[in-house]
Amino acid sequence: MSDSGLYCWKNWEAPTSSVPAPSGVFDCDNSDWVDPVEDSSRVATPAAPSTGLSQWTIGSQFIAPPPALDLSSQRIRDGYDVAANIVKQEVQQIIARGGKFTDDVFSINDPVSMIYKNPETTKRTGMGEEMIAKWERISIAVKDPVLYSDGIDPKDIAQGAIGSCWYLSALSVLGATPGRIEKCLVAHDQTIGVYGFVFYKNGKWITVVIDDYLPFDEYGNYVFAHSMDPRETWVALFEKAFAKAHGCFELLVSGQVTTGVTDMTSGCSITIKVDKNLPKETGSWIWNQIVNSQTTKDCCIGVGICKILPFGTNGIIKGHAYAVIGVYNTNGVQLVKIRNPWGQQGEWKGKWSDKDSAWKKNPAIAAAVNHVVADDGIFWMEWKDFIKTWNTLWIVKIFPDDWLVTQSYGTIQYPASHYRCTFELTQPSPIALTTELFCKSYAVADAHHFYEIPVSCTLLKGGNIIQQFSAKHARAASWWSDDGQTLQAGTYELQLHLKISRFNAESIPAWPFYVRVYSQELARISAISTC
Repeated sequence: MSDSGLYCWKNWEAPTSSVPAPSGVFDCDNSDWVDPVEDSSRVATPAAPSTGLSQWTIGSQFIAPPPALDLSSQRIRDGYDVAANIVKQEVQQIIARGGKFTDDVFSINDPVSMIYKNPETTKRTGMGEEMIAKWERISIAVKDPVLYSDGIDPKDIAQGAIGSCWYLSALSVLGATPGRIEKCLVAHDQTIGVYGFVFYKNGKWITVVIDDYLPFDEYGNYVFAHSMDPRETWVALFEKAFAKAHGCFELLVSGQVTTGVTDMTSGCSITIKVDKNLPKETGSWIWNQIVNSQTTKDCCIGVGICKILPFGTNGIIKGHAYAVIGVYNTNGVQLVKIRNPWGQQGEWKGKWSDKDSAWKKNPAIAAAVNHVVADDGIFWMEWKDFIKTWNTLWIVKIFPDDWLVTQSYGTIQYPASHYRCTFELTQPSPIALTTELFCKSYAVADAHHFYEIPVSCTLLKGGNIIQQFSAKHARAASWWSDDGQTLQAGTYELQLHLKISRFNAESIPAWPFYVRVYSQELARISAISTC
């Protein structure tokens, strides 16, 4: 998990929602705000042409913006359908060829390169390589393997030897909603060992096909992520497919829950820093997001304590990502259900923990939530303890398939730092906005850089500021209208401040990014320009 992930949100226009968005909060990192209207003499000019984009790849897939961009809206479902159909066709072609499938790209003939980005120069420790006795097909190493055993459940997931807790927490969150996991694994044939996935990266759905070779230790145990039921294979296969998308398993070490969820849903994300001085209205907004995530299923949430320290006295592991997978909200009792992707240890030891007396005092609640005492990484916390314990909260907003998405690409080029684009809504509509940097971990040319570019965004209409939002040490800055809140039809301007430092510019003269608008009604977006 990244050691910080800070989201800032300042609201200048009171929403018309029954669930009010917090005002003047989420100012988490003392980020410098850039007044987008401080200099009205600025004239927009076309952004400089992108440079070096041919090096931006996902594994072997080229992910730079296409030469000609379609700036019109399309249904969220459309891009997914195209990628899913490609994967299905590829898997069918592999099946038609007959015989066991062996991936010649992510290949067991070079297992070290599957694990490390630069095996010749990397200090090869901390990845469990010394534990691996063999790479073997699931059908040989596992007795009576099945993809899913009794369906998908968050408690299926167990972390392996690598630090991919953020991704496994994302799987836990998604696994709590039927259909989310299956949407990514779109085709497979267990007999020949082929599995086809789709993931959402840098504004598009990408395809990944893998074989069923996995690393096992001398006792036949999985070395990397796996299911608690050794017969069940989906967890191990998802981690391998995601590693192939990155280029190797090493690049799954350290990340944010929002990244994993976004990459499997095409949603947009925010990262919020929580502290003891959290305003009451902000806490209410967060609580409503958690409740909605379990009822409308349109949000996925993760939590963490961003300090690299040993086990805390309360049982929570610091510097580790957890998943929010349930909620209880009845008669004034507010409880949150959380899971550690390790599948054991690291459970809360305070009130409402597994063996706490609160369960015996409240048997009706215990029955309602089907409470069990088990060392399975799953536990409940009271809301007030939740706020006191966690200092980082990740939320990903997921949109219905029939919503529309419109996006425009740009490139940050040193020393320019101010950019703008406009979009038009043809009808009043709820919306969401994301300004997202191209994911560095997937960019083979720059995977060794672990800094982030601060992003500040201001939404205006007719020169009036509607919303400001920003992010530092996070991949995206996002904002969405609350339930019941809409933006009126008309033309809106989004002004952006993204800056590559002089130090970083020496190695990266250009960094791609994109702006995405989600809406129920038709939206048109302009090309991104400097100003």
